[in-house]
Amino acid sequence: MRIISSTYDNRDDELVVVVVKMVHEYYRMVVKEIEDVLLEEIEKFRWWFEQDIDGENKDENKLVMVNEEGWMS
Repeated sequence: MRIISSTYDNRDDELVVVVVKMVHEYYRMVVKEIEDVLLEEIEKFRWWFEQDIDGENKDENKLVMVNEEGWMS
């Protein structure tokens, strides 16, 4: 029976440090990717909003119902 001591080998410590650094870097990359996608979507919404403000007239503000066949009601 082997008693587990509270100290690790130096190699084990180095392995833990490397794994923690890799996981940390991976999560940073994932967060950065999510951030980039969200910023792209925000930029699209801003562009659409500016287009709506710049190009609107009174007729464009009316809602029109369209049925499945494409007929306006």
